[in-house]
Amino acid sequence: MLSRAGRGYPAYRRAHPARRLRRLLGFVLLVFALYQLVALIAVRSVVHQTVVMEPTLQRGERFFAIPLAYGPRVRLFGWVLPGFRPPARGDLALVRPGYVERIGFARRLADPVLRFFTLEHRRIDDGDGWDSSLQIKRIIGLPGDTVRMERLTAYVRPAGSQEFAEEFMLASRPYDILAEERPVAWQALDPFGTAFENITLGDDEYFVLSDHRGAGLDSRHWGAIPASSIVSRLWIRYWPLHRFGRP
Repeated sequence: MLSRAGRGYPAYRRAHPARRLRRLLGFVLLVFALYQLVALIAVRSVVHQTVVMEPTLQRGERFFAIPLAYGPRVRLFGWVLPGFRPPARGDLALVRPGYVERIGFARRLADPVLRFFTLEHRRIDDGDGWDSSLQIKRIIGLPGDTVRMERLTAYVRPAGSQEFAEEFMLASRPYDILAEERPVAWQALDPFGTAFENITLGDDEYFVLSDHRGAGLDSRHWGAIPASSIVSRLWIRYWPLHRFGRP
């Protein structure tokens, strides 16, 4: 019996590191699965990397966003699950711009892995901060609304209404915008101009704007977006600590 135990011990020693590696991989996979489930349904971390939402949001601030608010998007399969409520005027939301093309299945499969190991700092189809596949914007117009802009302020005629109202009057919470004066030669209807003509939104279209009206690309440039492009509602600022709270 001693000789058999002696012969078996080296084999046990050779197998032991393999078992430890399997346990480690199993643990990593479990953490990855839990992380994806939480990020998909409950809460996800967002790093704001541009100035386009000033003065409301500052560059480098970090936020928690809630996918379940509007309905989680299972991008791998193109599913949209039920949410608590539809997007509302004035909401700050994480959106996919109109110019972002749908990536292939293999890249959609790799995207969660990249986001996991970079702690949501990078995505497969990201450019720089100005050309990211997900951006924070303010929802201004809902399906059926008519939107126009004067002096960089949006005016909205809600579906079924006869009158336009200033965007701030229709929002559930107050906010400020940056509306800088344009150069003398700049025409009102030019890109980043101070005005645009009436736009009536379709049944599944939303109009979103940057709070920094002179800097950010938004629905003025890439048009209205469908509900499926509104990924999460911005919930709370958690960094820096001295600005903790709802944005």
